[in-house]
Amino acid sequence: MSLSTARRMHSFLAPHLEAYLRLKQMLGYTSFTKPYYAQDLDHYVLFFGIDSIEKLNEGAVLHWVYAIPKNKPRTKNHKIKFARGFFRYLIRVGAAQDNPADFRTLLKASLKNP
Repeated sequence: MSLSTARRMHSFLAPHLEAYLRLKQMLGYTSFTKPYYAQDLDHYVLFFGIDSIEKLNEGAVLHWVYAIPKNKPRTKNHKIKFARGFFRYLIRVGAAQDNPADFRTLLKASLKNP
């Protein structure tokens, strides 16, 4: 699924999320061809009425990561990693001042069975 065939994102973050995914794909990161975490963050921002990057603080990112209690630690770690990379990108392009996803280490997750 590419960005052109993916569901469109609609929050104020949409242009940044789409540009970040395109950049990662251009750099050869195949895990960014399926924009699940980008779409999830976009929907979260819309649902909670977050309308500026300044309002995406550590608490909001933590709430996004832990909003679905049944998610396994591995899924939560993927969300944390996505958020860290995305906010680093926003800082590089001058759209954000700090990275609210640099709040903690990753969760302990069991190894996947082969």
